[in-house]
Amino acid sequence: MTTSFFASRRRLLAATAALPLVMNAPLVLANGRPLKIALLTSLSGPFTSLGESMRAGLQLFLEQNNYEMGGRKVELLIEDDHGKPDEALRKVHKLISRDRIDVLCGVISANIALAIRDVVADAQLLTFISNAAANDLARDAASPYIFRPTKTSWMLGHTGALWTYENIDTSGAHISVRLCCRPRIY
Repeated sequence: MTTSFFASRRRLLAATAALPLVMNAPLVLANGRPLKIALLTSLSGPFTSLGESMRAGLQLFLEQNNYEMGGRKVELLIEDDHGKPDEALRKVHKLISRDRIDVLCGVISANIALAIRDVVADAQLLTFISNAAANDLARDAASPYIFRPTKTSWMLGHTGALWTYENIDTSGAHISVRLCCRPRIY
């Protein structure tokens, strides 16, 4: 059962990633050059383990598909943002102007996602943010070029607050006793 879950999850993520490419197929497939995908992620700093997993997963996917997507060769460029917004901005500018990438993906930290948002939106660069949960990316700073197949911080906070309001004494006097003694339902 675990295998089928991961297999279907991979298919869902691949389909989500490919959807904008399919929608813009004439634009993306117009020339014969390889599709340049850049992975901007934290390979050093506080989110190293997440960045390493992200890189390994993308490389495995591409290897299993012979570095092709939709019949087109894929060139993968990998950049380390070091978990620092200024470094991420420098790398994004380089990827857009010098490397002329078609797609940007990765981005773990919300502060980095917010820092690069205007640059990728102005460049009309198709961008997939993998983990950053900043609310503004789905609200005030939303862009038709930025996709995020993950939650926002608001979703987590709202859900927890709603559950607390509905299930725990609102006076606060009995919270610890009720949490400790209440049967757990998973």
